[in-house]
Amino acid sequence: MEARQDLRSQPLSLDQVLAVWLPRRVNALEGTLSVLNLCEEFDDSTPSSITIAGKPAMNLNLSTFADPLIDIGFLHARALLEFLGLGARKGKLVQLTKRQASDIVIEHYSINGKSLSMVSPTDVFGAINMPQPVIEWSLVNIMETANKLIAHVTTGEVLAMPMYQQVRIGF
Repeated sequence: MEARQDLRSQPLSLDQVLAVWLPRRVNALEGTLSVLNLCEEFDDSTPSSITIAGKPAMNLNLSTFADPLIDIGFLHARALLEFLGLGARKGKLVQLTKRQASDIVIEHYSINGKSLSMVSPTDVFGAINMPQPVIEWSLVNIMETANKLIAHVTTGEVLAMPMYQQVRIGF
């Protein structure tokens, strides 16, 4: 059995981020979407069991299993959006203007010798075949939910939209 790589034990290299960190974040979003499908099909109190290698590992209700995974999905989505250079300010999707010196971001990478640059809101709106206000609202709400309800709780306003819709549009 392959040991899970612990990325916290040492500083990350650009290669590690590309090979391990980014795929792990994307896999987390895929897992979140799978959990959301279960949440749409079953009630929160539905008894659930987790089996690992054919052995029962946990018995719990769907909400106990799903809620932390959905929260993690929001945090991964926010991290990926920030990696790309996107943020939220006053209810708008914006391109970040400041980076921390220690941040590993898209600008550190290149393809065929051409450096990558931050993604702009215009880039996002052009890449997703949906109305701009829907895209913007969804991505801003994902970032604000991650910031104001999951990473810590604030009195700041979070846009009202069922979580399943935010995630499906934003992820």
